[in-house]
Amino acid sequence: MGPTAIGKTRLSIALSQSFDFEIINVDSAMIYRGMDIGTAKPTLAERQGVPHHLVDIKDPHQTYSAGEFCEDAQGLIRDIESRGKHPLMVGGTMMYFHALQQGMADLPESDPSIRDRLWQEGENQGWSALHARLRACDPDAADAIHPNDRQRIQRALEVFEIAGVPLSRLQKKVQPSEHDFVNMALFPKDRAVLHAQIAERVDIMLVQGFPEEVEHISAFPDVTPAVPAMRSVGYSG
Repeated sequence: MGPTAIGKTRLSIALSQSFDFEIINVDSAMIYRGMDIGTAKPTLAERQGVPHHLVDIKDPHQTYSAGEFCEDAQGLIRDIESRGKHPLMVGGTMMYFHALQQGMADLPESDPSIRDRLWQEGENQGWSALHARLRACDPDAADAIHPNDRQRIQRALEVFEIAGVPLSRLQKKVQPSEHDFVNMALFPKDRAVLHAQIAERVDIMLVQGFPEEVEHISAFPDVTPAVPAMRSVGYSG
């Protein structure tokens, strides 16, 4: 795990070429087909000979929750280990890492109509208003969620509307993973170097056609600013 452009992909592929690893993607944007440039997705050449799981499994208009990730990842871990190999989790979506290791609450499935309505209300009324609404029904969740975190505010209110129970109460009923994990985090010795690497990546993305990629995906009939894919870094308006 580690920040953008720190070298996770390069290191994970090198490790997998030397050891019996299969890579499980832990990036919430790389799951989407067609979102290749903006996510710095490993190329087909990089993936050659190194199994990559949970990449290109959803279309941009579809949703994919942390709970679904945990279910899929747990199944993959068991399958990979049954074949005598080792799963290597790679990515920067810390919510996925945390949910997989610490466990997930049994939350209701998402309701697209409620999600879309809450998103529009947030955009029209301001997300500070929805954060205030969340504080009224679930003060513990409101304390844990930043007023600018639109996606988590939306989900917390959605859970309360569907279940009639505060999200924070449901999250207290969790079971940790059945697996043992060794966490390896990459950190920059010099943040200026990392910032330079990020700037270089952005330049490469622009040359590769990132604006055209965003425009192409945005043109899909079912892709709206409210879908999770279009709230990924670089894709949101």
